[in-house]
Amino acid sequence: MKRILIPLFLFAWQYSSTLGQPASGNQPSLHEMQATLAAQDIGAFLVRASKEWWNPPPIYSHWHIENVATNVDKPSMEAARDFGKAVAIKIATDTQRLPFPQTTAEASRFSNSYLDLADWLNRSEGYGNIILGSRCLDIAAVGVGCCVLDPAFPEKDLSRLLSRLRPRWLESQARKGILNEEAGTPLFSVGENHGESNLMETLNRIWQTGQTQVLEKRDPSLKAIRIKQQEERSASAETQKNQPAPQVSYFDRPDILANLPFFTDDSLSGSTATVAMWDKKQHGQVVAALESANVAKVEALAKFREEVGGFPTNFAVKHPFYTGGKAAFDLAWRPHATEKTRLLSVTAWQAYDELKHGTFLDQETKLCRAAHSDGIKP
Repeated sequence: MKRILIPLFLFAWQYSSTLGQPASGNQPSLHEMQATLAAQDIGAFLVRASKEWWNPPPIYSHWHIENVATNVDKPSMEAARDFGKAVAIKIATDTQRLPFPQTTAEASRFSNSYLDLADWLNRSEGYGNIILGSRCLDIAAVGVGCCVLDPAFPEKDLSRLLSRLRPRWLESQARKGILNEEAGTPLFSVGENHGESNLMETLNRIWQTGQTQVLEKRDPSLKAIRIKQQEERSASAETQKNQPAPQVSYFDRPDILANLPFFTDDSLSGSTATVAMWDKKQHGQVVAALESANVAKVEALAKFREEVGGFPTNFAVKHPFYTGGKAAFDLAWRPHATEKTRLLSVTAWQAYDELKHGTFLDQETKLCRAAHSDGIKP
């Protein structure tokens, strides 16, 4: 019994230290970590964190703290949220003053710094951790795009960078765990063993079902309309051959009905910057995989480079629909295109053009600059 109790006691003590209580060993309080982050750049902070074996706290949402957490847990969770907001502010400050990478070496360092920060933050599974991590991926994609443009950049190093833009902590299984933890119940596990083969599909359908039932609770006539439509589809399927199997239905399941408040996110009106949105409920973004358009663009550009062997230099080509570089990219891609990838050249060209003009930016910086040019507060 003593062999069990002693490790458990030590684990609990170390965990409480992570959440802002007196530090033990090399694990500092969150206040100390926050002060170190404020005083150093991200790269130096990560070097210190690695040397000292620092780990981030799991960062819960403000909604979870207000609606799910116990009074005992709330202070440590708030401390973790304060640390997360400090990270968001640090990222925002750095990206506003950082110049666009001028060389491939700068781009590689730039990308690796933010990829390292994303991975470090997601050593602990948490709502805030994954939101901050996805922000870092969007920024890192800018540097990775610069590396893709350089024909001398080693394919091995490029493949490693590209793979890091799709980390395991962003996969459906990890997001399911975070969503269940946030809801305080295994809400997103209800589709398991009920015919769903795609976890991403399960997460989306549970979320959409919950949102629909929130609306039906406000307006019961909507439920009657839905039931009538379902009955009509079922009757049609029975009278026709070769119909697909009916989808798993999550409607009226007690575990969803008992947690309807979880399915209502805060409005996205106003600024959508991470710092401004920090205390807003954004669980729908976690469901939707926090997808980065920049990552998709870079992947398309890299695939184009790999298959075509480089990028077109002659943009004075004839094309039935496009002109200039867009036309040249499409013609170069056609011999390699499949039904699923026939439009990849359009995405690759967009990334190429933005990178060449220094306008390939992370989403928040792009919106911030657009707001400033329009005289609007971002």
